Amino acid sequence: MGKLVKKKLEKGKLIEQIADELEEDINVIQKTAEELMKRNEKNLPK
Repeated sequence: MGKLVKKKLEKGKLIEQIADELEEDINVIQKTAEELMKRNEKNLPK
């Protein structure tokens, strides 16, 4: 589900929209988005 959430976030969709589209709880999508952001921060050049 992480890849799908990432794609939708990159398209500019809101977490609420993604949760509705995937018929998933908003808290699950929020947690997934936070994990993706943490991974992204670790991979950024310093």
